[in-house]
Amino acid sequence: MLVKNHPDMITPAERLLELNRNRHARMVIEARDKELRDNASQLSWATKEGRAEGRAEGRLEGLIEVAKNLLRSGMSAEETARLTGLAVGQVQDIIDGGSQ
Repeated sequence: MLVKNHPDMITPAERLLELNRNRHARMVIEARDKELRDNASQLSWATKEGRAEGRAEGRLEGLIEVAKNLLRSGMSAEETARLTGLAVGQVQDIIDGGSQ
């Protein structure tokens, strides 16, 4: 004999509502997880990009300092450019006071 009011017994309609709530909750959780992964990925990329830019700026600043020292020692702009890898125009800017 089937007990209609037993606490463990649920109707098919109630079961369907429960499953739909669970699906919705799972979709919300998965969407949030995806958003968190995307944000972490963007932050990681931005951090790497920022570090690369910082290293490049640091190398350029170092080359400019070397070029200034070479120019102070009497080296020509062309020779300074050749030794540092800077363009002659960049070395000329240093001479003109553009990179102090």
